[in-house]
Amino acid sequence: MSWPHESKTDSQSSFRYYPHANYRLLQARPYSAVLYAEDGKVQHFSIVFANKGDFKFSNSQGAGEIGDMERAIERDFEQIRNLLSEQLGEPDRQQFGASRGIKQLIDRWDWKSHAFLLASRDGEYTNLKIMHSSAADNKGRGKKISDAELRRLTTENIINKANGDVLIDNIPMVDQGPKGYCLPATFGRYLRYMQIPSDICILAMAGQTQVGGGTSLASIIDAVDGYVGSQNRSMKEVSGEIKLRTIKNT
Repeated sequence: MSWPHESKTDSQSSFRYYPHANYRLLQARPYSAVLYAEDGKVQHFSIVFANKGDFKFSNSQGAGEIGDMERAIERDFEQIRNLLSEQLGEPDRQQFGASRGIKQLIDRWDWKSHAFLLASRDGEYTNLKIMHSSAADNKGRGKKISDAELRRLTTENIINKANGDVLIDNIPMVDQGPKGYCLPATFGRYLRYMQIPSDICILAMAGQTQVGGGTSLASIIDAVDGYVGSQNRSMKEVSGEIKLRTIKNT
């Protein structure tokens, strides 16, 4: 498909495309499309249509522009839902995701062992995911990895240089594109490094990211903490001033 190679590690890769304004998919404009792969095999697609992060606002945005954005999101959702329903029949209405702040209400169609998951959140986004039906049945959770196996994987990523520098290898890249989603993208990289699936639009919603950028750190930490728990992991809060000694001891 000639999508740009966003990231490649020893076990994960992704290809992300920010289409031009005239590009259409399901008769709607996708603002970003990403393919995630693991061990050389496609895991799922995530395509974002009208959304808060990409909507063009003036410097003095008002209620009219907010209304235009909300209508664009709803219009894309209805357009895509109608087209998929014409081809695949009426969808099932389900919950997708496994924790507070991350859950989505989706319309789901299944076709030849693949699931099409269409989600829309008022004032946030319209998003289409395509994945194997078994992955959709699992609510998007990643594959189970034992603590010992995850410890082995992360330990292998530590590189000790001759000059004393210590580097961490195989951290996935996330290209946030033109959106002010730096904090959601950072959390997305962290989650994928720990073998946990992530989507920056969902993380932005959980973090209450504002138009043009600006994310609530407390909100996104709270949501990610619950999400990590649903993946049989836990987050540890480190208090105190961040110094090299603190990082080393942690």
